[in-house]
Amino acid sequence: MLNLIDKNEILIFKNIGLDNYSLIKLLALTSFIMGILIILIFYNLSAKFKFFYLDLKNDYASDNKYLAVINENGLWIRDEMDGAINIINADKIENENLKNIIITQFDNKFNVLRYISSEEGNINNNIWVLKNTKISVTKEPTYNEDIFLFKTNFNLEKINTLFSSMESLTIPGLLKQKKHYSEVGYSTNETELHLQKIYSFPLYLMVMTVLSSVLMLNVKHNKPKLFYLVLGILLSVIIFYINHLSSTLGENNKLPIILSVWLPHLIISMLIGIGLVTINEK
Repeated sequence: MLNLIDKNEILIFKNIGLDNYSLIKLLALTSFIMGILIILIFYNLSAKFKFFYLDLKNDYASDNKYLAVINENGLWIRDEMDGAINIINADKIENENLKNIIITQFDNKFNVLRYISSEEGNINNNIWVLKNTKISVTKEPTYNEDIFLFKTNFNLEKINTLFSSMESLTIPGLLKQKKHYSEVGYSTNETELHLQKIYSFPLYLMVMTVLSSVLMLNVKHNKPKLFYLVLGILLSVIIFYINHLSSTLGENNKLPIILSVWLPHLIISMLIGIGLVTINEK
């Protein structure tokens, strides 16, 4: 916009019948199409590369013996503790508890040491508190424990951290993850929020383009370029924090997820609408 203003090209556009509104419409449409292309091509491609990077990094990381995944069969954890390899499976996560836990414990040569099954276990700390537990040791009779303490490298906070990074998942991968999270009772808020941000990106790009154009066409053109630079940075920071605040409210269930993502865009769009009313008079 500064280049157009400096070269008086906006006046030339008007002389050939391209008014300010038509110019903004052209820029907005271009931004919207670019946003769609970024989501369909660039985002999915970058997610694939990040997944490849994390997979490669895992081969050299010191903690690659600790793995966790959620799929249609529930939550699965591979953990090593005190020389034993634990394969943990649970049906659901409810608050700080795992439901219907089955733990198979192996030695370093993958010989089975014992089976542990529990109706429920509190995983708030690294020492899980398992209730109504059945323990079966190889070549020994099964016995029951009302309360059984199980030591592990995982707790609720670590499990949440493992599943909080979604930039390495493509859009189909995110939809699949959301389905699996829902099946095991794990919160889908973060996944849904991430998906809505992706869906709204073309509109966000378009809104920011229109906002920039309306401001540039409404502000007096005798200002120094530093003024436009400071104005642009200031507005970007304000809009960023509005988006961040709204997203945080959605993540904490203070606002519906969809509303928390789309509301800032709608508010900015309404403000832009006021500026567009008289834009051809500039």
